[in-house]
Amino acid sequence: MERLVEERDLEIANFRCCGDEDLYPFGCPDCNHLMVFCYECETLYDDLTELGSKGTLVNHSDIASPIFRCPRCSRAFEYFFMRNEQYKVPLAKWIELGDGHLLAKGVADELDAGP
Repeated sequence: MERLVEERDLEIANFRCCGDEDLYPFGCPDCNHLMVFCYECETLYDDLTELGSKGTLVNHSDIASPIFRCPRCSRAFEYFFMRNEQYKVPLAKWIELGDGHLLAKGVADELDAGP
């Protein structure tokens, strides 16, 4: 089974939004765009090359509507998207897509170590 990127794998110092960051790393299954969502304050880090940019609108209250759309391909994410495993990203893919710099020290080394 592939190793998936989880909150504990991220270097928390990179993400500063509410002081009690609870982070969900994920990707768009349609276009492979990687993002991080803080489910404590509902901040969406929609551009992982520019963490200060948070341009995607987030629906904070209407559970019948999408919570947001992918900024790259406009795919609608269901309000409770974090319950759906299809958004999880394998560690190898996270690194391959260029966002390994956001991982905590030593996490990328796990690929070399194997299972």
